[in-house]
Amino acid sequence: MAPPATLEAFLAPLPDVTRLSPANQILLVAQFLRESGRTEFTVTILRAAFRAGRLPPPDALDLRVRDLTTGTHARLMRLPHGHYSLSIYGLGEVKRYLVEKEGLAQASRILENLISKVSEDAQRRFMAEPIACLKVGARRAAVVMTWLLTVDHLYEFILRHKLADFNAALTAMFGAGAKQIATKDDFGDLKEVQFIQAAKTAKLITNDVRKILEEKLGIRNTCAHPSTVEIHDTKVVNVVEDLVDNVILKFSL
Repeated sequence: MAPPATLEAFLAPLPDVTRLSPANQILLVAQFLRESGRTEFTVTILRAAFRAGRLPPPDALDLRVRDLTTGTHARLMRLPHGHYSLSIYGLGEVKRYLVEKEGLAQASRILENLISKVSEDAQRRFMAEPIACLKVGARRAAVVMTWLLTVDHLYEFILRHKLADFNAALTAMFGAGAKQIATKDDFGDLKEVQFIQAAKTAKLITNDVRKILEEKLGIRNTCAHPSTVEIHDTKVVNVVEDLVDNVILKFSL
């Protein structure tokens, strides 16, 4: 892969870098210099790189750089003649960050590409919300919003194309007194697990799609409630890819 031509290009796929701590901004700019062929840098070179990339350099940059060279796992190494370089710890940290953020950027691109394939104005507006969540690194919110987008898409598909089959499935599941669906609001009376089962009973979805929906519903539930479970970027990407590719795009309105 060719090295980034400018700092702006290097930072473009990442969420708002101005919200990162000064230390993390320094590490990112140091990584940009490294990928551009400059493995060592001075504070003057670092400050110039910030300004060339239209990213305001942190205050007291020289002191902040020196602070990053202290500690057992210092993220920068101090070299002769006022030069610095990323240490193995700093290099590992910044590379992990870039891999994770590229994953979220990938999920965002999937949803952005989906917009051009959707004809419904309401869905286009709705898609802007999970995209916004992804761009600021709000993983849990992105999962919840993508799930809601998927379920709403299925509601619309059933109302337009398979309403009789779905209502017949509800009767088969709950008996003759089962409430029938007439409007989108009526779906709110069903638990999501019941909705998925009814869609499977009506043969609207395959068993494989049922498994995908049940798995992603479990992840959505984890994201929607306070917990200590860590939601990694790879999980968010998997949720978006699976729901978009195997549900939204498979059921054309």
